[in-house]
Amino acid sequence: MKSKLLLVAAIGALLVPLALCGSKKEAAVAGKVVDSGSFGIFLQGHRIGTETFNIEQKPDVSVAKAEVKIEDAAGKATQNSELKILANGDLQRYTWKAVSPEKAETTVEYKDQFLVQSIGAGGAQKPQERAYMLPPSTMIVDDNFFSHREILLWRYVASACGGTTQPTGCRIERGQFGVFVPHQQSSATVTMEYKGKEKIPVRGAEVELDHFTMNTDGVEWALWMDSSFKVQLIQVPSEHVEVVRD
Repeated sequence: MKSKLLLVAAIGALLVPLALCGSKKEAAVAGKVVDSGSFGIFLQGHRIGTETFNIEQKPDVSVAKAEVKIEDAAGKATQNSELKILANGDLQRYTWKAVSPEKAETTVEYKDQFLVQSIGAGGAQKPQERAYMLPPSTMIVDDNFFSHREILLWRYVASACGGTTQPTGCRIERGQFGVFVPHQQSSATVTMEYKGKEKIPVRGAEVELDHFTMNTDGVEWALWMDSSFKVQLIQVPSEHVEVVRD
């Protein structure tokens, strides 16, 4: 996939806002799974991959784990990631690994007032480090991981609604979020907007969902989320890409 397509991320207060996960008492239970499942990744109508993910909230840290497997004309590839965010919204640690066709890895942590990225080939060779002047609250959303876009959506709704659990229960204004994308080795800005409720076909059935758009570097994404705050469909028309929850 083109890197332009995959450059989307978010910055926010909490990985999974309590208002979107049930009551505060429920959220305090260690190991509360907020969402878990898989997305089918389609390019020009043909399935080329699957992302399997698990997003868990604990009292002191929230953890989003994902694995992406791609198989297209260029071959097969497998990548996995783990994103850990402290309860105050600051980054604890992000790790990414390429399992195949070649091994590679990167980590991102906040050290000495800098966001520090370590990039290595996964072997004995010493990793290279790069430092960025970004705040510790900067959210990491990496290439190919569509579950990260769901987290971005939660952040947007929570920041706009101030704890309201339904997008239609408050006035959601257009918002902008500064972010960092490890694979791009750069920061970015994403603009988000709520478009309202729509009835659209998903997996052969018409359902009513909340429609949102994300725009980064002129590339617009369309996302549809259900009443339980789970993304059901993502489309990137300019890239002929569609992502559907299995």
